[in-house]
Amino acid sequence: MSNQDVFSMTSTIEKYRNIRAAGMELNGKFLECLNPHDMRIAMRALGVLKGDKIVLSSEADMDRCYDFVVHDFRNSTGSNLIDIYVEKKSDVSGVEKEIINASLASKSSLFTIVNVDPYTHTLELADLIGGAENVKLLDMGFSSNPASNHLLMYSRIISFDDFKMTSGAPLLFHPKYKETLLGKYKQKMKKVVVGDEQTKMSAAFFHLYQRYGVQNMGYA
Repeated sequence: MSNQDVFSMTSTIEKYRNIRAAGMELNGKFLECLNPHDMRIAMRALGVLKGDKIVLSSEADMDRCYDFVVHDFRNSTGSNLIDIYVEKKSDVSGVEKEIINASLASKSSLFTIVNVDPYTHTLELADLIGGAENVKLLDMGFSSNPASNHLLMYSRIISFDDFKMTSGAPLLFHPKYKETLLGKYKQKMKKVVVGDEQTKMSAAFFHLYQRYGVQNMGYA
């Protein structure tokens, strides 16, 4: 790898870390726009609302619930939390605007991790639902873990000029469940009565994750 390539990769990773940090802060601002009524509906769609309490199998699942609430859940007017935030705060600029625009243009799917490169901190993903070209994803956590190779990942992929990244809370599955997941997710979608196709798909895979998911693998 040439000095120029090393410099370019270092610059990209620095931007990635800045975007990731800014995105975490921005997610907090998005969640401030969430009203209790919509929160209950979203958690009911995920199957984690028991009476008036949210019951989760692990602490990490709260991050996955928040990711669903921010990106996937749409209220009765068809807006997600990012749409609502933009409507309330018209003076968004700089890195926040970049994150918002990229997030609003993003989609989720089920992928196979076909290659892990710890040197460039990237994963190569094959889309099992959309059938698009393979995606190269920048991820500091999974790329450093050889066990990530060949896992299935349901995630929202957010594209920036220099790299692509997850929204931060992927659902991971062992590859032996590939046919099971592809055979069951549409049936699960039919049971979700709120939101658009992305809402229903993400809720369906969250339900499947509770039964088939790989637990205790972090992301960064």
